[in-house]
Amino acid sequence: MRFKPILFLCTLPLMLLLSTCKDEDVLPAATQSGRNTFGCKVNGKIWIPSGEDNLFAYIEDGLFFISASTRTHEIYTRSYMNVQIADLSSTGTYPIDGSEDNAGVFFFASCYYGSYLNIEDDVVVDGSITITKYDMQNFIIAGTFEATLAVPNSLDCDTIRITEGRFDYKVR
Repeated sequence: MRFKPILFLCTLPLMLLLSTCKDEDVLPAATQSGRNTFGCKVNGKIWIPSGEDNLFAYIEDGLFFISASTRTHEIYTRSYMNVQIADLSSTGTYPIDGSEDNAGVFFFASCYYGSYLNIEDDVVVDGSITITKYDMQNFIIAGTFEATLAVPNSLDCDTIRITEGRFDYKVR
């Protein structure tokens, strides 16, 4: 019967070593309680804000704006993402298709194939932002988003696919 204590003592160091391993980045849960969370996948890789002052959101006169940034990432060394709706007044889906200036998702990377990617000029944009909670009594806005950003005829910029985006913010 001494076998069990010996087996336990032999496996204890391995269990301690495994318990100290760093977890992979995971997307925040899609909540609706004002937890000040933001995350998505960029071309299949998890993208979440990191560093100081990495997440900011506000709403004023119907303009809803979130800005998130990361200082280190597996693909991008420094990148920024903005999600905005120009005339937010209720829950619902706001299309991002270039036909209106009402909604947008913007992605900027300082180290993305040696080029900046933005949606100011000649960028094909498609996607949507869905507001799942709009509670101005408690100042909570939550939702999901997805978008495809592409720069036609560019040798430096691949298509960016933003998927599984989510945010839950207590706006100021």
